[in-house]
Amino acid sequence: MSNHLEREQTNNMICNLVSKILRYKLNANKDIDCINPISDLFKGKKKTNVLLEDFILRLNKYLKFEFNTIVIAMILLERFCEKNKFCINEFIVHRLVLVSLLIAIKFNEDKHYTNKFVAKVGGVKVKNLNLMESNFLKSIDYSIYVEYDSLNVYWEKNYKKCMK
Repeated sequence: MSNHLEREQTNNMICNLVSKILRYKLNANKDIDCINPISDLFKGKKKTNVLLEDFILRLNKYLKFEFNTIVIAMILLERFCEKNKFCINEFIVHRLVLVSLLIAIKFNEDKHYTNKFVAKVGGVKVKNLNLMESNFLKSIDYSIYVEYDSLNVYWEKNYKKCMK
């Protein structure tokens, strides 16, 4: 029982740190025009009322991803933004996190869920999730491999930034 509790506490801490990193990036982008044709695909009809922190905790609760997987998802999300020359904002961040995490889980973990289940957990239609996933992958030229050493470098760099 204690191992389960420790794992849950560790996962919650990691999810909170990831949301802080994303919040840091969102704040850095708040005065930048983040309009890009590809961002329309990831944009919800309205800004969600679900806190980013709560959304990531929900994803972790149902998808049970590993620490390395969420870091890979963050690296993929950054890769996506760099390739498409746009920044994340409040209207697209939840969907980008969902899609990058879906791809990272498929890449990094032995057990993964159907897109139908992930769509339900993420609060989107499976048709939209499939479209977002395929466009995300195309836009990064299917470049999903992440060097193991890159995980620590990414985590340390971004952890230090958001903890200042």
